[in-house]
Amino acid sequence: MSWKLWTIKRSEKPGFQRLESREDALHRACDLLQQIHVKVIRIEGPNGERIALAEIEKWCRANRRT
Repeated sequence: MSWKLWTIKRSEKPGFQRLESREDALHRACDLLQQIHVKVIRIEGPNGERIALAEIEKWCRANRRT
């Protein structure tokens, strides 16, 4: 089962990275939030779960990743 981390880079269409777990996707999203040329959109789980940007940012703050 893979999780999709949706992002968009300047002047490109949205795309996603496949990650093994919810936690892997959250950690990767936190890393990407530190970059100014990449915007995190959301995370989608294998069963249709969605994690919105606000929830990702909250998770990152709670885990000291931003």
